[in-house]
Amino acid sequence: MKRSARKQEIESGHGAGCLNPLIPVICAALIISRFTSSFFPGARLWGINHLAYFPLHVGILLTLASLLLLIPKMNYRIQNWLALLVDPIHRRTFGESKKLWFVIFSLASFPFFWIFRTRTHFLGDSYQIIGDFQSSNFFVKWSELGESLIHIHLYKLLNSVLTIEPRVFYELSSCFLGVIFIYLVFVLADFLGQNKAEKVFLFLLVAFMGSIQLFCGYIENYSLAYLLMFAFILSGLKYLKGDGKTFVPVLLFVLAVFSHVSSSYFLPAVFVLYLLGPRKNGESSFSLGKNRFALLFLVVFTFVIYFYMKEYSWMVGNKFVPLFKGDYYGPGYSLFSPPHLLDIINQQLLVTPVGLLLLASVWICTGSFNLKDRSVLFLSVVFLLGMGFNFVMYPGLGMPRDWDMFSSTSVGYTVLAAALFLKLADKGVNFKYTGSILVITAVFCTLPWVLLNASEQRGVERFRHVLDLDPKKSRSGHYILAGYFDKKGMVAEMHRENQIQAEQYPELSLVNQGFDFLNRNQLDQAMELGRKALEIEPDLAEARLLFGKIYEARGYRRQAEREFKLARDLKPGEGKVYLFLGNHYVLTQEPDSALHYYQKALALNVRYSSVYNNLASLYSLKEEWDQAIRSYKKALKIDPDLAESYYGLGVLSFNQNDVDQAISYFKKACEKKPDFALAHYHLAYLYAQRGKKEEAEKELQLFMDFAPDKREAEAAKQEIELLLQR
Repeated sequence: MKRSARKQEIESGHGAGCLNPLIPVICAALIISRFTSSFFPGARLWGINHLAYFPLHVGILLTLASLLLLIPKMNYRIQNWLALLVDPIHRRTFGESKKLWFVIFSLASFPFFWIFRTRTHFLGDSYQIIGDFQSSNFFVKWSELGESLIHIHLYKLLNSVLTIEPRVFYELSSCFLGVIFIYLVFVLADFLGQNKAEKVFLFLLVAFMGSIQLFCGYIENYSLAYLLMFAFILSGLKYLKGDGKTFVPVLLFVLAVFSHVSSSYFLPAVFVLYLLGPRKNGESSFSLGKNRFALLFLVVFTFVIYFYMKEYSWMVGNKFVPLFKGDYYGPGYSLFSPPHLLDIINQQLLVTPVGLLLLASVWICTGSFNLKDRSVLFLSVVFLLGMGFNFVMYPGLGMPRDWDMFSSTSVGYTVLAAALFLKLADKGVNFKYTGSILVITAVFCTLPWVLLNASEQRGVERFRHVLDLDPKKSRSGHYILAGYFDKKGMVAEMHRENQIQAEQYPELSLVNQGFDFLNRNQLDQAMELGRKALEIEPDLAEARLLFGKIYEARGYRRQAEREFKLARDLKPGEGKVYLFLGNHYVLTQEPDSALHYYQKALALNVRYSSVYNNLASLYSLKEEWDQAIRSYKKALKIDPDLAESYYGLGVLSFNQNDVDQAISYFKKACEKKPDFALAHYHLAYLYAQRGKKEEAEKELQLFMDFAPDKREAEAAKQEIELLLQR
């Protein structure tokens, strides 16, 4: 009777059995949608339209081949053929020496990552990172401390032994992290899978997530954080099953946050993990001494994250999607706007093609998840946190620019969907058929994404379409593309990108012209152009910066400060705003305020030698000598010809009684700037102090020739002449 009822339930399409027809239909629809979207490369389908960048016949062949493999007879044949290949590998990989084979097969994945590595690095901060490393101007962003520091120190260490280009170094780092990722996927498959079919399914489904692109020579500071968050989820599942140490998930979470602060969205999941942890004698896991210590550590670490984020609240607050009204760069881009919602869908279909669809299918067929299962509850919390983070955080250039930051949001629910699917394998689900279909679809969706990025031409074409999605957001993208064409010697293409910027941002062109008039001291004309720019865009922060500089030039310092602060309120994430404020407070002799805003400018990737030079001067005023020396040297890394920094280092060396070093720096300042009167004066003084009359008189004459104030110069001359008479 029960067997009959169960059979009737499956045949009527209710319960787990409905996955048998549902999964093929959903996967077929996803495959067809990928092919169909390739005819609309300019539409907001950037997460699924990758076939658009391949010849039509390639898209047709891949699509037909994938659809044919969904047909049961064809599917079973390919399964039998693959079994001949997989069985011997499976026996070795998951046999007695499985960890050794995990390592061997993981290392074997390195050539795959290297061969299909990214050829263009338009998305994210790739070109900026490469440029910083090439100039030895190693910059550590506040949001990615660990990953920046590890790469910087490892790069320095390797280059002390051999010469390696920054681009190649980052590509090797990415591929090596991919090897570790594959190893962790083996461990996950072995832990959750009960038999050969389940382990192979788990491995292939997770290994062919779109986020694997992070390990294909991808140049950014997210790969390590993603790896650590994946390891955190794996260790959390092991911990809940009593197969792991208490401190491991906490340690991995802490390392992930240190690597990239965006990982902190996992924090509630860490607390949930320990609330659900293994129990002894019916008591909560927190009754154990070790876990009480872990809880205390988590509480302390929570406060550390809070105060660290509070320090950068001016930056973090600007990272949330506006609730109702978009900003200047995305007027129609708000929390519930269609572009934002479409971007989230594209995002998830990119980083895990079938994960969300599988989870939805399981929900539809079973009606609910068994939240009494602690692993399911933990993964559900991770899923909700990831989707919440993806929903509220503001992307840089639409989601396609920040897909890497959101890549980890898919891990929790993909593992959850796979785990739930495995539990239904003996409850009316044709596991081998439906599982193979899911894997085929994942491979079909991810492979074009990887191959697309491995082609320079396709990468350029796709990036152009991405820029067209949000013209207001794409200014920096056109700048990156223009720089790329400039390096390639493609002058016409470079001019085309510059022309696009001028046409799309007429208000910014007016502001740039205004600054040109300002530099020629034609203040009325500059003000008029600024007003015209505001007529086009009333909330244009750049126009406020122009007004601030005009008021400064006229001596109206209070009005200048007001304009700069208006620009800050309009564009709190723009480093140049804080640079202008810092310069303003240097002018008004308010060192603490100047220091404060310069530090904020640096945190937002402002890389001007003048900033570090001014910072060094401010640190000198505060008698923070070590900080001053470091800042002067950073300025010189950016601009080795900056005479003012050599002069500043000379003054600091003189104050520390290192006369030889001081003379060396002052001479360097004079080499870079022959009319540097103060540097000549200090050289004359030091030579006179040492009794080097000829050198002192020569430098003194140069000082007199270049000194702007002849009266003060005469007084200084008398002081040096007295020294020479001793």
